[in-house]
Amino acid sequence: MRLSIFLFLVTVTSLAKGQTVIDVSKSDANVVGQEQLAGNVGGVYFNLIKYVKVKEGSPYFIDDWSKGAIVLPGGKTFNHLDIKLNLLDNEVHYMGADGKEMVASVPISEVLFGDSTTPTHYTFINGSTLADQTLSNIWLEVLVNDKVSLMHQLRKKILTGSNYGSATEEQTIQTADFYYLQMNGKLQRVGSFSDLPGMFGWKKEMVAQFIKTNHLRGKSPTDYAQVVEYYNKLNAAG
Repeated sequence: MRLSIFLFLVTVTSLAKGQTVIDVSKSDANVVGQEQLAGNVGGVYFNLIKYVKVKEGSPYFIDDWSKGAIVLPGGKTFNHLDIKLNLLDNEVHYMGADGKEMVASVPISEVLFGDSTTPTHYTFINGSTLADQTLSNIWLEVLVNDKVSLMHQLRKKILTGSNYGSATEEQTIQTADFYYLQMNGKLQRVGSFSDLPGMFGWKKEMVAQFIKTNHLRGKSPTDYAQVVEYYNKLNAAG
């Protein structure tokens, strides 16, 4: 079951389906676009000293500002934004019209990193769009969007402590990786990479052989994605 994902390289076809797309980067419409963005997304100014005690790790998917887009639940899309995705607090940050960092205050269904000038693109969906309520408001990276889809959660956790002999608190942000399959209308968490073949029924031996042949170890999201893409090819071939 494919996930419902809006591509941010929106075409005339998508417009014909009623999706509203606003380009806030075009100079002639920049002010109007930013006003519409603020009106639709809302937001509060981000506290710039919030993570001043963090000495290791990051709350963000990508630390620096990235070009991208956000999609509201109704399908309205804002393109060519400067965005960040805070995976510690599960918040979407964007650059406001006054050049200050804002935190969106309304529900957002998708965050799309990249544009026509960037070679790499990433798609995140809000877990609220899925059946599993435990993932509500959790951001998941979509690695494979096909009959069987694969999602990746970068779960962030902050630890607070102080060095011996020092009264100054320091914070560390740790990241753990979790993976989810959506197949046959159900969402299933992948316990470990070694469990993955067994999730594919009678084709588990072929999947296991593919993993062995390609020396995959589950050390990266790419390893997981290759396995799921292979299984989808097996299904397509019958």
